[in-house]
Amino acid sequence: MIRSLTIKRFYHSFRVLGIETSCDDTSAAVVDDDRTIISQACRNQFKYHQPWGGIVPSIAKNHHYENLVPVVAEVMKDIEWNTIAAIATSIKPGLVISLWQGIKFTRQLLEKYTHLSFIPIHHMEAHALTVRLTHENGIERYRQNMNVFERMSDTLVPEGRAPLGSDISEQVCACNISVPFDWKSILEKKHVTVIENLNKQ
Repeated sequence: MIRSLTIKRFYHSFRVLGIETSCDDTSAAVVDDDRTIISQACRNQFKYHQPWGGIVPSIAKNHHYENLVPVVAEVMKDIEWNTIAAIATSIKPGLVISLWQGIKFTRQLLEKYTHLSFIPIHHMEAHALTVRLTHENGIERYRQNMNVFERMSDTLVPEGRAPLGSDISEQVCACNISVPFDWKSILEKKHVTVIENLNKQ
């Protein structure tokens, strides 16, 4: 099903449809070759996971299944499919059952629109590459970002041990539930307010 980026037809501009389902947000965007974001859409699942104090994989999977069609329809609303050269979909790392929803949906699109090529995306590398959308010297900033990710990996992986013998993810979830974060403020980017309130408690 994976097709290479050998373009079989002439495009006045190279447009790519991106699909992201690595965690709980269902996102899509169309970007062209001059780094312009033509359209984008996102559906978050915050209200469904908030009562549990963290991301519930089965809930995330079900909402990706419901959201993928309307999200992609929204970004493609004013765009013809024959102007899209490829689909770029996150394939790792992330919640496997969430990623799989995006991958299955992408396969359906590739079967329907046979001119499309496929670009598998490593979503952590994609975070680092976003600087290329906004900076002319993006490749140098990308190298700097990847160096940071590598250092984080070197630091965090060896230290990622649960002191009580249980799974480390369980410890993280326990902290997440016990600490009274104001998630609404965090989503609204009011991080300083959140920290100040925690310091007063």
